[in-house]
Amino acid sequence: MVLGEWASSDQSEHLFKQNYEQLQKVCDEYLGWQLLKPLDPGDEYRLRRLRIPTVNEESHFKDLVSDLTSVLIEALNEKRLKDLIPNDQQKDIKRGIGRLEYVLDTQAITGSKKHIAFLRSLWGLRTTRSSSHLEILDDKRYERASAHFEFENLDRQEAFAKILEEAVQFLDFLIFVVSSGKLRNKSDKVE
Repeated sequence: MVLGEWASSDQSEHLFKQNYEQLQKVCDEYLGWQLLKPLDPGDEYRLRRLRIPTVNEESHFKDLVSDLTSVLIEALNEKRLKDLIPNDQQKDIKRGIGRLEYVLDTQAITGSKKHIAFLRSLWGLRTTRSSSHLEILDDKRYERASAHFEFENLDRQEAFAKILEEAVQFLDFLIFVVSSGKLRNKSDKVE
C-alpha cells in the first residue's frame, strides 16, 4: 500500500540536488548572496539531468561531467569571491577555483585542500573530454584527474558515481563553511 509519504534517499543524485538547494538556503541566510550563482534558465537542465548514467557510454559521461562542471565551477560567484580578496592580492589570483582557494586558505578553513583538488580534477577532466581519445591519454590533466578519481578499473557509470559522491561531499563542505560564518568580509557586520 502506498502511503504517499516522502522518503529520504541516499542516492548520490538525490543527495546532490538536496545539498545544492540547502547551499542556496544557507547562502541566503548567512551571506545574503549565492556562492554558486543560480543557473540561467537555459542551463537549469544541467542540474536536472545530473544522475548516474544508465548506460556505459562515453558521450553520456562527457555530458554529465560538463553539466557538473557548469553547476559547481562555472557557477562560482567570482565577483563576490573577489570582494573577499584584498585589492593588493587580486591580480595574483587566478579566476574561479583560484579565488575560492584563496578565500578558503586565508580563512584557515580546514579540509579545503581536498575539495579544491576535487574541483581542479573535475575541471581537468572537463577540459580534456572534448579531445580525441589519443590526445586524452597523452594529456597530463587527464592523467591527474584519472588518478584523483581512481578511474583505472572503473566503467563510465562507476566513474561518474564516484565523481558525484565527491561532489556531494563538496556541497556538504560549502554548507558547513557558509553556515559557520567564515566567508564574510571583515567589514561585514555579524548579526
